[in-house]
Amino acid sequence: LKPLLKRYWSVLPITWLLHLGLGLPISISGPTLPYLALNTGQSLGQVSIVYTVRSIIVCVTSIGVGLLLGRLSSSRSKLLLLLVGSFLGAGYAFLTPIANSPVTLILAQCLFGIGCGTVDTVNNMLVIFLFGPVLSRSFSHSLHFCVVIGGFLAPVLAQPFLLQMGDISGQTGSQQTDVCGNAKNVSANSSQPDVDLAPLKWPYIIVGSLHSIWIIGYAILLAINFQLVKFQSVSEKQADEQAVTVTSPNRMSRRRTAIIVGLFVLFYILHVGQENMFWSHLYSFGICSRRLKMTPADASLLSTIFFVGFLVSRAIGIVISRLFLPAKILLFQLTGCFIATVLLAILGESSHLAAYICCGMYGFCIAMVFPTGITWLASKIEVTGSLSSAWFIGAYVGNSTYPLAAGYLIATSATGPVAMMYLAAATSAAYLAVVGVMFFIAR
Repeated sequence: LKPLLKRYWSVLPITWLLHLGLGLPISISGPTLPYLALNTGQSLGQVSIVYTVRSIIVCVTSIGVGLLLGRLSSSRSKLLLLLVGSFLGAGYAFLTPIANSPVTLILAQCLFGIGCGTVDTVNNMLVIFLFGPVLSRSFSHSLHFCVVIGGFLAPVLAQPFLLQMGDISGQTGSQQTDVCGNAKNVSANSSQPDVDLAPLKWPYIIVGSLHSIWIIGYAILLAINFQLVKFQSVSEKQADEQAVTVTSPNRMSRRRTAIIVGLFVLFYILHVGQENMFWSHLYSFGICSRRLKMTPADASLLSTIFFVGFLVSRAIGIVISRLFLPAKILLFQLTGCFIATVLLAILGESSHLAAYICCGMYGFCIAMVFPTGITWLASKIEVTGSLSSAWFIGAYVGNSTYPLAAGYLIATSATGPVAMMYLAAATSAAYLAVVGVMFFIAR
C-alpha cells in the first residue's frame, strides 16, 4: 500500500474533492426543490421529473463511459473524462437558479447527468484499477465518504438562504393547491406573503465556484502527463517480496455471472432509489407534513441529522471495510435500514423528535451500502472493464423512479407525505430478499 500511496498522493486529494463536489449539487437540490418548483411555476410532484431526467442521462452516460473505458487504456483519456465531467457539473450549478421554465431546468439537469455519470463511473473504476479489488475497499468507502461530506454541507450551506426566501406553505404552481399539494385556504381578505427567490442563486453559485479547484487539479495532471498504472504492474513485485497474497475475483460461468450482475442491478435499483428519496425529498417531507408542520429551519435540521448519521457511518466504513467482509457489512446495514424505515412508517409523523431519531438512524444504516456493494461485486467478478457501469445502471434507474414517485406521493397521496415512508419500508423488505438470493448464488 505504501508504494501506491507514494505514487498517487497527488491524484487522491483531487479525487476526494471531486466526489465532495458531487455530493454538494446532488444534496443541494433537496432543500431547494420547493423553491425551484415556485421559480418554474410547477408543483412539487411535477418538478420531481427533473430527478427522472437527470437519472436517465446519468444511466445512459454510465453505460457509454463503462463501454468506453474497456477500450481506453491511456491515462490521459481517463483524466480528460474527469475534467470534462467537472466542467459540466459547474455548468449545472450556474444554470439551475436562473432556470425559470421546466425546459431550462431539465437542460441544467442534463448537464449534471452527463457530468455525474462520467465522474462517478471513472472514479469508482479507477480506485479498483489502481489499488486492486482488496486494497481498494477503503478507498472506495473514502470516495463515498466525501460524497456524504458534500451532502452534509449542502443543507448547512443552503439554510441561511432558505430562511431568507421564507416558507413555501400556501405558495403554488396551480390555482387549487399549493406546492405540497394541499388545498388552498386563503380568504379574499387575506394575502399570502410572497417568497423571495432572489437568494436562491447563492448556494448554487458557491457550489459552481468550488468546481474550479478540481478542474485546475485535473488540468495540471493532464499538463504533466501523469501516468495511471494498473494495480498488478505496480505492486506485484512488492507483494511477492512480502509474501502477500492478493486475492482476485473467482472465475465463474457466464450464466452465473449474468445472474449475479442482474440481481446486483436490481438491488441497486431498490436501495439507491430508496436512499435518494431521502436525499431529494426529506426536506419536503418535513415542510409538507400536515402533522409535523415543520418550519424551513426544522426541515433543514431534519436533513442535517440524516446527513450526520450518513457521514459518521461512511467515516466508520473506511475502517470497518478493512476488518470485516463486505457480505457481513451489507447484511448488518440492510437489516438496520429495514428497522429504521419501518419505524419511520409507524412513528415518522408522530413528533419532531421521532422523525429526527429515525432519519438519523436510517442515514447511519444506509451509508455503507453503496461502496460495500461495489467491493463485494469486485471480489466476485472483474469490474474494471465494461462491467464498471453495472452498479450505476441500477443506481440511476432507481434514482429516476423513486424520487419522482416520492414527489407525487407527498403531493397527491391521501395519507400525505408519510406515504413516502411506506414505500421506503416496502423497499427495505424487497432488497433484503434480493440480497439473500444473490449471496446464495454467489457462494
